[in-house]
Amino acid sequence: MLWQLHQNGLVHGDPRVPNVVLHEEKPLWINLVGFMSASPILISIDAEILTRSIRRESATDTLDPALDQLIRNYGKRTTSENLRTLAEAVCNSLEI
Repeated sequence: MLWQLHQNGLVHGDPRVPNVVLHEEKPLWINLVGFMSASPILISIDAEILTRSIRRESATDTLDPALDQLIRNYGKRTTSENLRTLAEAVCNSLEI
């Protein structure tokens, strides 16, 4: 979902898990901070916010360096491959 925004040149601004709702079984973003043009830095910030939300980490917690690098890679090249690599790393980091 977030990747779709980024692919269309937009960023969310606050892509946390609570800002996703289901409508007719489709996930939708709510509470968009604003329609901002996507830049590598803003895309990375979106990805970091979502990663921290999924991992239930605050903005002051130190992010795992490997995840941080994957987030930066995704920001620089917003490809499905970089997204998949980041998503797999986030899932693998969860203690469930």
